[in-house]
Amino acid sequence: MSGFGGYGSQRDVVMGDDGIPLPLDELSQTLGYDGSSNLTSITVVYNGSTYVQTLTYTGNNLTAVSGWVKQ
Repeated sequence: MSGFGGYGSQRDVVMGDDGIPLPLDELSQTLGYDGSSNLTSITVVYNGSTYVQTLTYTGNNLTAVSGWVKQ
């Protein structure tokens, strides 16, 4: 059985909002936090473009996670 990345592997690829596939398992991720130590964003750079995924909170609860938006 073969995965996308080769025998026995599974690549984590998602689409950016511009239609570009982002190979997340191959990219460094920068994490952003707010003053309450909540994770608020994840940023990756792929082929010279920056993409950000935003996390939204209501009170202390994580309520939404955006898609990957090109900056």
